[in-house]
Parts: sequence; C-alpha cells; structure tokens
Amino acid sequence: MRFLGKAGAVTMALVMVMMTQSIPSWGRTTSVAGRGPTEKCLDYGSGPRRSVLRGNVNNDGRRDEVFVTAGKRFGKCRVLLVVDTGKRNHRKRLRGDRFIRSTIRTYPPVLALLGIDLHEGREIVVRLDQGASVGVAGMFTMRDGRIKKVLVRRKSDANHLIGRPNLLPYYGSFGGMYAVDCARDHPKGTIVKSEAVPKNYNSQRRTWIVTRRWFEIHGRVFQRTAEPVERRQVRLGRVADRFEEFDGFLFPHCPGRVASKRF
Repeated sequence: MRFLGKAGAVTMALVMVMMTQSIPSWGRTTSVAGRGPTEKCLDYGSGPRRSVLRGNVNNDGRRDEVFVTAGKRFGKCRVLLVVDTGKRNHRKRLRGDRFIRSTIRTYPPVLALLGIDLHEGREIVVRLDQGASVGVAGMFTMRDGRIKKVLVRRKSDANHLIGRPNLLPYYGSFGGMYAVDCARDHPKGTIVKSEAVPKNYNSQRRTWIVTRRWFEIHGRVFQRTAEPVERRQVRLGRVADRFEEFDGFLFPHCPGRVASKRF
C-alpha cells in the first residue's frame, strides 16, 4: 500500500480510508459506493497493451499481436492474455491475477513466441510468477480457435522443479538454477527441463549436480519421454558450456523464437 502525507499529520480516520487503496496501476479509477476509490484496473479492450509480441499464433499465416491486459468483470480485476488476429480478439484469463497485476508494472508479461510442435502457429510463453532470482512461466497455445494452457503431465517426477503443476521455472542463483529449452538433438516437439544445484552447500559450491528430463508435446500436453533421467557433476563455470539450455535459461534455442526485448 501507498500512504500519502507526513507522519503524524493525518488522523486515524484518514489512515483507515487510505488502507483500502492499493498501489496505483494503469487505467482509470473506478469506485464502489461506500468504499471510495478502489484499485485501478483496465477495462476490457482499453488502455495500453503491455509487452506486445507479434507472430503467427493461430496458424493462418498472418502475424498476430499477443499481449496481456487487465479489466473488470463482476466488480473484480482480471488479467487476460490476448491474441489479436486483426479480425477478433481471443482472450484467456490468467490465474493469479493479483500477483500478475503488480508484476507487469516492472516485468514484461509476454516473454516469447516459440515454434514448439509441428503446427505452424507459435506457442506463447507468459511470466506467471517472479521471485528474487527464479521466474516461473506458463505456456499457451491456440487450439480450435481458443487459447489453451499447455499442460505438463502429472508423473512422479514431472513437476519436481516446483510445487505447482504445469509451470516452467527458469533462472536462479547460487542456491539452484533452472532452465527449459527445445531439445535440438531430439525430434521436434521435445523439450528438456533441467535443474542445477550445488553438490555441497557447505563448500564453495564449485561442483554442481545437473539433472535433466525430457518431455514430448502431444496436442497441448507435455509427457515424459522414455529417456532416463540424466545426472551429471560439473564445475559451476562449465554448466552453460556443457548444457545449452542454461545459456539463456528459458527456451533460448527454439525455432521461430520471438522474445521480449526486456526478457
């Protein structure tokens, strides 16, 4: 929350009123009777388009505009992923509205458009969460004229990198690093999802253990391949040299990649 005025110069009543306000966002202010100004939120179809990327998403051979916006529905702000084909806007609500609204003021929400599978239309990678050093993305695709989330099949080790399913962590720090990329030495539609952690947290963390798993897309679902999990020990300075997914962390080598300049 943002409090205005000097300390001690406002009354308790004014403080209580101001506590009902959230950090200002873009768009125009709306109000609710009896509550005063509420959180600013974009109306559907208005306001700035945040981090627009352009590419063929709906498989019609034309470039579409992909962006994230926000609007009010039933009195509540909602965050939407939008694909503007020039003829119509396809919309998909992004869960975790409150976090995303605060995050997209600083970070670009649409990270990249990728050619993952055999379809001409590109997949959409959207930032859904952001920690101090680790970001979390989700992938979306157009199927039958609708935006749908790409799922990661629930297996015992399918989502070991993060507690919530169907999310793709990337980046990291000295406590651990995460990366996901198209597996260029595998058939198209295969991705590699990797993590690297120090072998010994009490040492100088020079030796790291890299664990890699492969997934293959079927429709809009990533399924684990039959390929066994790979584990290697490597010096920290050699991680990106040995495993190319860490040279960019989030789909750096996928075909047809269009990425945000503020990626």
